[in-house]
Amino acid sequence: MNRNDSLINKYLRYIIPAMAGQLIFTLYTVVDGIFVARGVSETALAAVSIATPFVTLLFAISITFAVGTSTIVARLLGQNRTMEARRVFTESLVSLVLLSIVISVLVFIFLNPLCRLLGATESTLPYVRSYLLTIAPFIFSFVISYNLELLLATDGFPGLATIYVLLGVILNILLDWYTIFKLNWGIVGAGLATSFSQTVVIIIYLIHFAGRKATLRFTRFKFRRGLMFRQFMSGIPSGITEMSPGIVTFIFNRFIVTFMHDRELIIYSILSYVILLATVLANGIAQGAQPLVSYYHGRHERDTFHTIFGYEIRSGLILAVLEIAVVLVFGNYIAMLFVNDGDALILEVSHALKLIVMAFPMLSMNIIIAGYLTALERSRVAAFTSLMRCTLTLTLSLALIATMLGTSNIWLSLAVSEMLSMIAAVLLYRKTRRVAIAETFDDM
Repeated sequence: MNRNDSLINKYLRYIIPAMAGQLIFTLYTVVDGIFVARGVSETALAAVSIATPFVTLLFAISITFAVGTSTIVARLLGQNRTMEARRVFTESLVSLVLLSIVISVLVFIFLNPLCRLLGATESTLPYVRSYLLTIAPFIFSFVISYNLELLLATDGFPGLATIYVLLGVILNILLDWYTIFKLNWGIVGAGLATSFSQTVVIIIYLIHFAGRKATLRFTRFKFRRGLMFRQFMSGIPSGITEMSPGIVTFIFNRFIVTFMHDRELIIYSILSYVILLATVLANGIAQGAQPLVSYYHGRHERDTFHTIFGYEIRSGLILAVLEIAVVLVFGNYIAMLFVNDGDALILEVSHALKLIVMAFPMLSMNIIIAGYLTALERSRVAAFTSLMRCTLTLTLSLALIATMLGTSNIWLSLAVSEMLSMIAAVLLYRKTRRVAIAETFDDM
């Protein structure tokens, strides 16, 4: 009993900061949007929105390699192979710096094609160019920041990771206010605020890993063929999860533009924030528990990491129930955050929210199962599960609901999509579970 109590406390000590960190991390984009809208112009805000998929891609790259590196490092620490864990940690960080430099150079070379690819128009092109040119020299900060945050948790300091991210967000808010309202730097100020605040947080992380309290420290290494690919494959499910709200939004928007009207686009733009919140919180559970699962997997303590998975499932279901309760009780108020009081659109948004939240229990389960499989280094299965739920099953569900129930009920398609994905995820989990348990690790 005491052992289980201790394990529960350790689990909570990891997932609570991870969930908080995920929530806080999303504020970088939200804060930029608020200050640009109020301090620059609506056209500039549109430009930030156009550039957002590129920034999301950078964060997805960061999360992909963060989870991949953390999975390998946590397992090595669990096997008491500390020096090998340090070499993997150092090699990964240096590799990401080099990758960031390459991306920065490509942005400078192909800036105009990139802007057009993202959807810039004649009116927004100057703003999109300015924003991307501002963040291009700081791409390393977007790619490395979350990597070091998750590795700080893997190093045994999940609470510190959350504190440092919060400090970065506060600094971002202050710099946004100062550069936009005081210096009148416009959209360039927003880009500099985000980039500089991320860089400051990275410096704080590096000070930690250079200190004596850190288990993970910088050490000499030799580049090894296949290590980055292995990290990529281990972390790609989490990267896809990070990108999934954007992919889901793209598919919904294309469907609405083709078959419906601008009013439904407005409704879905509000729904997308709620979906993003549910995704981020579930991902926090999965990523928070990942170092623990990988650690006990490395020690071959299968009962322990199965117990942790049970905690994850229960946490996900409790979270989904709370989200549903909040929407049912406060749906109108959520709508009024985006729509003027008295607008008839409030009732439509509130109704759509009630249909969307039906997907949240399955959404949480799908993300948690994919994260658990990633922690067990069943990366291909996890990647397939993550990608399937935001592409194939969603497209099929949209077509099915629109045909059978009409386009006015397409908000149910997310629940149908997540249900189909969960059935597939559970079947794949059962199929791979025995393999993951019996698996032994060769020396790297």
